[in-house]
Amino acid sequence: MNEEFGKENISEVKYLPGFYQLPSNVKISTTSLYKKGQIYGIDVSSGVAVGVLDVKPGDHCLDLCTAPGAKLSMMADLASPNQESLNGSATGIDISENRLNVCKNMLKKYKSPNVRLFLMDGRNFNEPPPSVWQGENKADYYKNLQNIESKKGGVMKPIYSTGRLYEGPHLLYDKVLVDVECTHDGSLKHILKYNEWGWETFENKFLQEERISSISQLQKELLENGFRMLKPGGTLVYSTCSLSKAQNEDVVSLFLEEEKCAKLLPIDVNHLPDESCLTAHISNKNDPLWGTVRFNPILHGTSGLFIAKITKIKETSSQIELEISNQSSSNSDENSHKRIKIES
Repeated sequence: MNEEFGKENISEVKYLPGFYQLPSNVKISTTSLYKKGQIYGIDVSSGVAVGVLDVKPGDHCLDLCTAPGAKLSMMADLASPNQESLNGSATGIDISENRLNVCKNMLKKYKSPNVRLFLMDGRNFNEPPPSVWQGENKADYYKNLQNIESKKGGVMKPIYSTGRLYEGPHLLYDKVLVDVECTHDGSLKHILKYNEWGWETFENKFLQEERISSISQLQKELLENGFRMLKPGGTLVYSTCSLSKAQNEDVVSLFLEEEKCAKLLPIDVNHLPDESCLTAHISNKNDPLWGTVRFNPILHGTSGLFIAKITKIKETSSQIELEISNQSSSNSDENSHKRIKIES
């Protein structure tokens, strides 16, 4: 990287392993490292959102709002770091086909291991994580898939999948990222677009009460479903690139009040540039939302981002219902909605 960018332009992000910071005027898209898929650009605050998930090798990860795909690629690399033994997975969901195609191209470029993409509403996603076929014989692999198909009465495929994935015994995910659709008012690159679109458009999108109420409800429903898909003891991260309290603290606070098996986990300051990410918005350590994080463009030199880390402390009724539903589906020849990897 020193040759590509100049040693004087590169600085290591000490609180985020594997991340390096470049001046804003340095473009990575023209470099050979970028073209070869050896580096990619991602806002450091988004990297922190994945970092606090603490993805381990072998984890099954779910990203409910995945496009354009940099965070999903990072999760896949962490879940399956050893190409010789691919046992973790990353599943990405998005409702936009165009954005999901961008994500697919990114995953292909970076050869992200054991990834699936589904085109659907993240509020309705209920597919279990896959398993990884460990056999060496491709004929046996396809025979195994055919046996699953015959038992299930047909299967639906993800729109994109890598690795040798097939339906396995897991029902829920180890790590879930719910980086929800929001008003993007904390994203500098989005805000700058209103110089062209007009600031009246900005007011209509960000300042109307009905718009905020509608999107907050969507965010809460995505958070609820992400939690349903999380296994007990697993970790969920809820994040937005909005600075709006209604889309951040209010959504998380209401969710924690209603979901008694959810517990907020304080985010370790070692994952952050400094303690101001914790204290700038909530200074009282006795506050129920103490430990959530806000990145501020002025204080931290990043895009604005809110992050909350949540765990499931025991089985919930929604999880038990999901297990029953999955078991019933696997025993039925008529009803099947599971998706598995079919291509080589």
